[in-house]
Parts: sequence; structure tokens; C-alpha cells
Amino acid sequence: MKYRNVLFIFPALVALFALSCERRPLEYPETMEEPAPVKFGLVTKSLGTGEKTFRVALFNMSTKALLGQGTYCSTLIDHSATVTDGRWLSPCRVDNNGGPLKTDGTEASGLVEADTDSKWGLRAGTNGSCYLVAASPAKAMTSAGSQRYYAWTPSTELYVSEAVPVTLSGTWLGGQYVYESSSALELKDRRASITVHIECGELSTAYIQSVTLLNCVTAARWDLVSGFSNANYTTDSYTLFNYTSDNGGNVLQLVKENNDEWNSTLDVFLPSIDYSGSDYAAMRPQIQVLMGNDPAHPSSAIVDITEKADPMMHYTYNLYVSKSDVVITLTAMSWDNGGEHASSDTEEPGKLGTVTIMGWTDGGASNTDNWNTSFD
Repeated sequence: MKYRNVLFIFPALVALFALSCERRPLEYPETMEEPAPVKFGLVTKSLGTGEKTFRVALFNMSTKALLGQGTYCSTLIDHSATVTDGRWLSPCRVDNNGGPLKTDGTEASGLVEADTDSKWGLRAGTNGSCYLVAASPAKAMTSAGSQRYYAWTPSTELYVSEAVPVTLSGTWLGGQYVYESSSALELKDRRASITVHIECGELSTAYIQSVTLLNCVTAARWDLVSGFSNANYTTDSYTLFNYTSDNGGNVLQLVKENNDEWNSTLDVFLPSIDYSGSDYAAMRPQIQVLMGNDPAHPSSAIVDITEKADPMMHYTYNLYVSKSDVVITLTAMSWDNGGEHASSDTEEPGKLGTVTIMGWTDGGASNTDNWNTSFD
């Protein structure tokens, strides 16, 4: 579902400095003419209903330095009776979390109490080419020198657009009097979600001891111009299943003729990154499955996630266990809204390939024990 609003940039005789919820305007040099207001359309995706706040910013195209920013809310100013396309978002004072503030700087209970003075809107005083970015809610950006980024975590719901190149020239933005961003400035939650599904392939019975997601990114940076950074991130593992805690201490037995299957239930969110590229190779997660009916001697299969993860998409990795390998297919579906899975999914799983099941030896002796009978 998409919602269309029109955002009104209020250029005036001010210059912007480092982000604060207590910004105050400074005068431009007297020789600078007052810029005229600029209007543009803002398409948002899956924000849902209710009151929203937005932050918009302009960045230098070469240095990526912040040129200016402003904050708005979903309250509409409507002059459509006298002005063509005369509907735009109202400027709005917000705190660092994007919550609306009253004129005295205290928390507002809703947008009806918010300070909507025009000084909180984006003000641009220089013509030329730049990048335009929008985000919701209107959270404060974090500084890294002259650059700006948002901290990404699996639990953070933040919708942000790609950086769109625009030209600001008087009342014209991108060569248009009313800038129509279309899908270029679409706000998206920069998370993807993942689940794991396991069933028998060529085996009549499969024994599952544990399923773990390895090397999952737990904190990262979304650069407002460049997207996800491949530096300054942290990783951890998620245990999706362990027989000792999740199956009463008994190894999980899947019987093919009974159509037995196992599905993970833990909500796992990953950065929406193209994991196929070398730039993000170190950030690739892995699915580790330990198998066999003897917990002292598990066999293992490691599945590298090397596919592109699009924002607001849910991915199911289907693992079909055979005697010597695991066949992997992938199913993808879009979110309905805010992380909810689509109500229907008609996509056929795409086969990704196979991985070899690795067993254990006796540590280098001349023979091995026939310890694993789960594939017999």
C-alpha cells in the first residue's frame, strides 16, 4: 500500500548547522536573494495509517556533506483551492527520536499540539546539484565527520529513501515546479527477514540436533548517501532450534512418509544488502544445521547466504536433507506493512544449489567408527 503526500520545502534566509532539535535560523549574507519555496511529491511505502513525522535533507554530490535538513509531519497544509497542487506537509518540530514537540520544546501528545512553525522546514539557500533524502520517523541523523548516517539494528523500524540526485534552481527542483519523486524517493524499511524450513529430501528419516544462523549483523550503519557501510558493524549468532531446550532433550526426528517438517519461529531481521557482492562478503550470514541421531557425533551442513536481500522482503530458505547433501531452495515474499508477511505467496521456490553434509572422523587414525546411522 502506498500513501502520497506532498512535501513543501521552505527555503528562507537561513543557514543550517549540525543537527539538533533546537535549531535556530541564522541570516544569509545580505547579497543573497531570498530563495522561493519549492514543492515536491513524496511517495512513501508501507508506513501504515496514523500520524507520521519526516526528515528531509540535502547533501553535496561530491563530498556527501550535509547541506541542509528540515522536519515535517503528516498534517497537510491545503491551498489546493487557490494553488494548483497546493497541498504539502507541514513543517514540524521534533525530538531526536522523531517525536513531535510543542512550541516550548516539551513532548506533544499528538500532531495537533505540535509546533508547526515554518522555520522547522528544510531551507536551501544555494542553487545547484545535490542529493535529496527523506526518512520517517524524523529521527536525528548521526554525524561522522561531514557525513551523516542512521544506526541500523534488527529491532529498529526506520523508513529511509535512497539518495536521489536533484537540481535546485529557484522555484524549480529537478526541473519541475512541483517535483514528482515517483518511486525514486520511496521510503523503505532497510530490513529483510528470514526463516528456515527443513524436511526430508531423499531420506526416509532425518534427525535434526540444532539449527543456527551464524554471522548475522546485529548493528550497522546506513549512510544517507551511500547506503549500508561494510565497516563499523557487529555480528552474532541466533539459535533457531536446539534439541536440548526445544525438544525435551530428544533429537528431532522428521519422517518423510508423515510429511514431517520443521519451521523456525524466531523473527530474524538482516540488513537489506546484496550479499552476492564482494563488498559485503564478510557480512554474509550462514545457516548451520547439525544432524544425526548421535548428539556426541553430529554431522553438519553449512549454507552460505549469498543472495541479494531486498528491503521489506521475507525470505524462506528451504532445506531438503538427503544422505550426503542438502538441497536448498529459496522463497521470497514482500511485507504487507511494517514487517508483516504478505497475506499470500504464489512464488515457486527457486533452487539455489546443494551443500555437502560433513561427518566426523576419529581424529586422524587409520579407521573411523560407523557412528552415524541416521542416513542408513
